[in-house]
Amino acid sequence: MKTKCDYCGKEIDIKPYRLKRSKHLFCSRRCQGKWRSENIRGSSAYNWRGGPITLICSGCGKEFKRERDRLKKANNYYCSKKCFNEHRKKENHPNWQGGNVIRQCKYCGKEFITKRRGKSTAIFCSSECHVKWIRQKHLGTHKPKKIKPEEHQNIIDKYLKRISPERIATYYGVTPGAIYWILKKHNIKLWDTSQYPKLQEADDGHLVRSSLERMVDNYLFHNKIPHIYNPQIPFSNYRADFLVGNQYIEIWGMIGNKEYDERMQDKLKHYQEYGLPLIQIFPEDIPHNLDRIFAKIFDTSQKTLEVWE
Repeated sequence: MKTKCDYCGKEIDIKPYRLKRSKHLFCSRRCQGKWRSENIRGSSAYNWRGGPITLICSGCGKEFKRERDRLKKANNYYCSKKCFNEHRKKENHPNWQGGNVIRQCKYCGKEFITKRRGKSTAIFCSSECHVKWIRQKHLGTHKPKKIKPEEHQNIIDKYLKRISPERIATYYGVTPGAIYWILKKHNIKLWDTSQYPKLQEADDGHLVRSSLERMVDNYLFHNKIPHIYNPQIPFSNYRADFLVGNQYIEIWGMIGNKEYDERMQDKLKHYQEYGLPLIQIFPEDIPHNLDRIFAKIFDTSQKTLEVWE
């Protein structure tokens, strides 16, 4: 059966059943595509949903159009990413929880400003207060794992000789809480802590155990030499006074004490056995010979002797 193409008018042969089945007939796919592009568009399209919709920007109040298929259910609509970012700040952000709050430090009682973070908020003004609070709370409540039971009596003897638990803990490479646990286990009466030598604060904030350590710490700090205070010595329970780079520093300030001399010899043997680099400082070297001691390794051309005054 012959009929004409709906686009170009060319005669074509088709089967009769196609007249009932199709409203429009074409001689080729090309003519079909051109006809569809000219006639099936806008409101006459098969998937027409009403066209673009006019919205008001929640950020700047400007009217803009948006295709319906791009819209999602939301409380706010924005004309650009710039408006989106500027408007969703602070109170307008869906996760806004009220901003900064004033809290009181649980350890020192100082008031400080912090951000709200979900259900939990900061209760310490600094990490130092947090650590001090943990030490105070758990003092003498945890069981030491490194100290053998046969060493307990030696620890008790040291403590009865008025050696502070902090120094004993440094000797054994454990925390002071472990020493307190041993004393508590053996029902040893604790001495008044005011009888122990008080810690001294260096200029960089380190709490050191003697004035000699404070002088060396100040020297390293004012000469801008990075250092670590009281580091663990590898392969042992001992601790050095300082670590600068890969050099361990020992300050021998109590030579003449029998127990101190024995520990000093043990440390020196350990340094020699494992080939660990060591810088030894004696009381007569502080402060005026420190430049000479560190000159082989570091540039200490800038004199900072005024820090000892």
